[in-house]
Amino acid sequence: MRLFDLGYVCLPVRPGGKYLDCDAMGYDSLHFQTMHKPFVGLLFTAIPFQFSQHPPDRETVSRWFREHTGNMALLGGHGGLVILDFDKAGMFERWKAMHPKLAARVQVERSTNGYHVYLRSRTPIIHSPLYLRNRWAGDILATGRCAVCTPSVLNNGHRYHWLAGQSPFEAEPAWIDSLESISIHPSSPWRRFIDPITGAHSFTPQ
Repeated sequence: MRLFDLGYVCLPVRPGGKYLDCDAMGYDSLHFQTMHKPFVGLLFTAIPFQFSQHPPDRETVSRWFREHTGNMALLGGHGGLVILDFDKAGMFERWKAMHPKLAARVQVERSTNGYHVYLRSRTPIIHSPLYLRNRWAGDILATGRCAVCTPSVLNNGHRYHWLAGQSPFEAEPAWIDSLESISIHPSSPWRRFIDPITGAHSFTPQ
């Protein structure tokens, strides 16, 4: 609830894992009822997208966690929140060396194998792969996604934890104008070249 008061939306996650706790939020766990993997992608994109557009109120979030004993995730997209999910520690260290002043003041937590960097964007950003300049480095968790976060614990014993002095309770949100301004791209060099030619990400308003 302290995070909620700071402008974050917390979502309940099943104990020991990374799947949203649909039952706790009042949704049918269709992926477990059917054991059909496409339902996982649908539920874990549709639910975060809905809440990024129509966030739950304080009473609802409090009810979700009242008897919850599992993990927790932070919702991307709401309030412009963008989470850079660096899958490997080395890629985070490379980004940190490129933007040392930002990296020193931004909100950062240790994840399973890498780091999560929490930023706020002034323009909407959709979830996508994360490329550090021209190299794939992880995922951009923004509108339509959430990130398992501190104090979650996985079945393998791994614990998420904020870096000293860089939790949301200590560090102010860092706002960015664009991903490119911090050397991050949502697509590979090939896609950045070919998409403007093919118009792959454009559409005609109707």
